Amino acid sequence: MQWISKFPADNLRPPIELDVGAGPWPEQNFDAIYTANTAHIMSWSDVQSMFANISAQLLPGGLFALYGPMKYQGEFTSESNRLFDLHLREHVAHRGIREFHEINQLAISGQLVLLDDHDMPANNRLLIWQKA
Repeated sequence: MQWISKFPADNLRPPIELDVGAGPWPEQNFDAIYTANTAHIMSWSDVQSMFANISAQLLPGGLFALYGPMKYQGEFTSESNRLFDLHLREHVAHRGIREFHEINQLAISGQLVLLDDHDMPANNRLLIWQKA
């Protein structure tokens, strides 16, 4: 949030703190939504809720960007991600690095079309979908 204060822009709203599973979700529509390092620390039902609500609140043509680690066809993108996944699951059983295909299926169900899947530093991904 510091960079928003340092580099203000008229078209950038402050972040919204939200308990994805409990809500309440804002009663407005958005051109773009971004979340970072969230899907692997939420329960699967909260990830499902996140995608359903984001899909409902994105305007047509709106973008959703999700940043964080991912698995592809059951494989981790790095040994460090495999170890991180073990660490997450040891502490809270419902946490863990998510499977890209399952995440993308949630997006497809919400009329979100994958535009890009970017490799990012620290073995993370930046997935970008657009509302149909």
